[in-house]
Amino acid sequence: MARDESDRDDVFQEATALVIRAECRLPGVQSEITIGFRRTGAASFYFHPDWVWHFDPQGSIRRGYDHGILLKAEQGRLVMLKRERFPDHVDLVSREATSEESANRMAQLSHDMEHLAKGVRGRQLQIVRGLPDKSIFMTELENWFAKVAIPFRIANSLRT
Repeated sequence: MARDESDRDDVFQEATALVIRAECRLPGVQSEITIGFRRTGAASFYFHPDWVWHFDPQGSIRRGYDHGILLKAEQGRLVMLKRERFPDHVDLVSREATSEESANRMAQLSHDMEHLAKGVRGRQLQIVRGLPDKSIFMTELENWFAKVAIPFRIANSLRT
């Protein structure tokens, strides 16, 4: 997620904390997906600029971004943060997501991740560009999907 929402030019290039990363195409998905891993094994999935999810090394959700709403893990629940803009400042207003809001997001995330995992297993994922190289990325991604459970657990905090 860019600090300035209008500035999301090249996630792949800018996501330097993701030491293993790739920009991918998947049949049935309109936009390219950028996927990456930190040194700790924490994963990030940028399905498109308004649908982004970050996981801790154990595969639990740490934070996300959904169409202008920041999401963070707090005590196993999703907390929603929305920017309220004023002429001289921006406030970040937070509230706990309702059960329905969490369930809807988790259902969509599970659907998207199951589609992605199926594409990985079926060798349908096309890598447009990758660092350090495509084979290292694919091994990391396959290993990540092998260790995580869908539906995902929400982490207790943002800390990994």
